[in-house]
Amino acid sequence: ERPLTLFSRPRFDTSNFRYLAVRAKGDRHQWFVNLQCDSLYESFLWQHRMNFRTPGEWETIMIPFRDFILTSNGYVQRRQLALERDQVRTVGFSVVRQVGDFSLELDWIKAANTLETYGDVDILQPVDEPTSGDFRARRAPDTGSPRRPKGRTAP
Repeated sequence: ERPLTLFSRPRFDTSNFRYLAVRAKGDRHQWFVNLQCDSLYESFLWQHRMNFRTPGEWETIMIPFRDFILTSNGYVQRRQLALERDQVRTVGFSVVRQVGDFSLELDWIKAANTLETYGDVDILQPVDEPTSGDFRARRAPDTGSPRRPKGRTAP
């Protein structure tokens, strides 16, 4: 938890990020990531499964914040409320109803974007513009029949 201040415990504001990124080494068990936010009910947790593709190896797992599901006391809620991304209090991990030893090692946890995202906004890559001439000058001549793409045959 974040340190207590004179008036309250600070919250994490993740609203400018699309993903919760976790660098971890896990086992074959089914893990859950839990986010707790300020809400009317203390039992509300937003959860997402965390599957390891290569158990026992370090992996970076990117989970979109919009994919977290509201649960209460372990049950998915019929009425899904939006995750208050500017009021995240805690990040936790759980393994439920599985027999045997379990292991989870964490390197770091971050709120992150990719090169193509900023929060919930996709960043469009610039389109190459023609170096000379006008777009209209580059149109194919009208031959009276529809053009077919190269490499494709008619059915």
